[in-house]
Amino acid sequence: MENVEIENIAFDSIEYWFKEGHFHRVRAVLNSRIGPRTLVTQAEIAFDKANARLRNRYGDPSAHKVDYVTEFIVVVREATWIVDHSAVTVKYEGVGRTNEDLFTLTMQERTKR
Repeated sequence: MENVEIENIAFDSIEYWFKEGHFHRVRAVLNSRIGPRTLVTQAEIAFDKANARLRNRYGDPSAHKVDYVTEFIVVVREATWIVDHSAVTVKYEGVGRTNEDLFTLTMQERTKR
């Protein structure tokens, strides 16, 4: 366990991935809950903050999508930027049946084609 802050966003956990003997990906995760008097969760705020900062720094994302899932309307928002030989993705998965949502920030090496 470590306290992780990226772009002034405090994450609950961080994962380091290795592939073929070298560092390949880092994934930071923030879980939050909707509760009494909560209209916007910490995960949603974090997505908006990271999305705005990445847009300011790198321009419009290379890929962007918003999906609406039925069954209490779960919103999934995702944006990816290609920066040199890396891909940076922010993803927000909205509140569902559990009243919990999720924000992830993933930075990974781009695969060679």
